Amino acid sequence: MRFLAALLCFLTVGFGANIASANLINGCNFAPYPINLRWIVPETGQSGRMPLAAGECNTIRQSSSGSASLNTRLFAEPISSRSYNYIRYKSWYAKFWDDLGIKNPQWPSAQSGGLIYCASTTHNTVSRANRSNTCPAGTETQFYSAPLNFENGRADWVVLDFALCDRLTDLDCYGSPTLDELALWATEMSNALERLYAFHNPSPGYAGLIPTMPGVVLKDTNRMFNQGVEVISAADATPFGTPIQLQPGDEILFFNGHKIFGQDINILLYEAGKKYGYDHANEVIFRRNGQTYATKLALYFDHHTYGSIFQTAGGRCREPLIAGALGALDEFQFYQQSKLSCMLDDIKKPGTINQTQCRFERDQFIAAIKQFCPQANFVGRLFGGLTFPARSVVERLIPIKGKSLYSRATRALIMEVAEESARALLTQPPGVNTKAVIDDIIARGKLQGAIGVGFQVAPRVTGLLLIPMIYNSYPSQ
Repeated sequence: MRFLAALLCFLTVGFGANIASANLINGCNFAPYPINLRWIVPETGQSGRMPLAAGECNTIRQSSSGSASLNTRLFAEPISSRSYNYIRYKSWYAKFWDDLGIKNPQWPSAQSGGLIYCASTTHNTVSRANRSNTCPAGTETQFYSAPLNFENGRADWVVLDFALCDRLTDLDCYGSPTLDELALWATEMSNALERLYAFHNPSPGYAGLIPTMPGVVLKDTNRMFNQGVEVISAADATPFGTPIQLQPGDEILFFNGHKIFGQDINILLYEAGKKYGYDHANEVIFRRNGQTYATKLALYFDHHTYGSIFQTAGGRCREPLIAGALGALDEFQFYQQSKLSCMLDDIKKPGTINQTQCRFERDQFIAAIKQFCPQANFVGRLFGGLTFPARSVVERLIPIKGKSLYSRATRALIMEVAEESARALLTQPPGVNTKAVIDDIIARGKLQGAIGVGFQVAPRVTGLLLIPMIYNSYPSQ
């Protein structure tokens, strides 16, 4: 592979005291991938290299103060990495450097002192190319170099990748960006390229059932090296009831503190789902009509990936009885089913269960049932609430005594409304505003209160009508 150090742009900065015993060369890597900054002194044959991460600056200190060290030549060698490997085989990227190498092989040095060097990848040696500008056998890397300009014992070099600079609109490499701006862009872009590489080259391994859908369709409309990804369409809310504040035309700039450049957001969604699950409000900063706003974004489960596990081809729940039973059990145990079942597994197989991971995975499974089998889950949770084990204790605390129908119905109403209101408060999805929470508490309290009174006044009729009434009234999704 032939690497062209035409990606080197040098910048001389005159500051610092003149150091008689050493010459300092400060190199900054503003390419979005790691490099080796290699150097050679043609008169002495001395050479070396300094690795630099994306956005990193470091200093080469040369002990010789002779005139030979002032003729040091620098060139950059990209290091194989996920960020570099993502772009190195892009046709437009290869064409840029191929065309540049053919048209101007001595670039960026327009001076006669420009040199071409050949580096061996096996022996770490550097030699000057012959007049035909070709490298001898055994050297696989070709570099382009220009002489340094020392001032007060110091020379500064900035490494850029001009193939990427030509595609930037957020940053003008050829203008007057600050070193901090260049370093920040290189670091963030390197992270984005690594995410893009991981997205297009997924590594095998166990992922589990995780939510990755944000409820919006996204498209990179400003090319991959510029910040932001546009919202093409958006749902009103997730299947769990979390409202989605994003609208078509919005541009997502940051997700959980990471700057977004395009499709790399897919990896961030995956990582958020794997780390936090469905019940988490992810931080999103977006731009709308030139103004920047912040919002929360919760995730849910991809229908195309997981839907067939829980639903038939017609969209019906595959196992409504199991789904309802799991919902009832979770409600009956006051949302501790995952914790209790994982503890039970640990008792059966001591020392083999990771409790945190076990609870997380089972919480995601229960949530997926709620999303894909909403009717069965709703009915199951309703009956789980009616069989809540502390009902008798709560009932004795109500200051209404007597065995009359009126007393029993009143106690049932108060207990059911209070219990279901508490449950509604505890099970609200992330990102729901206060008014929506209150409305849901009132609605669920009324329903549960009506059912509780129904069992006191007409238990048989209520029992016969409850299942079909609730099951059919709850819309499938």
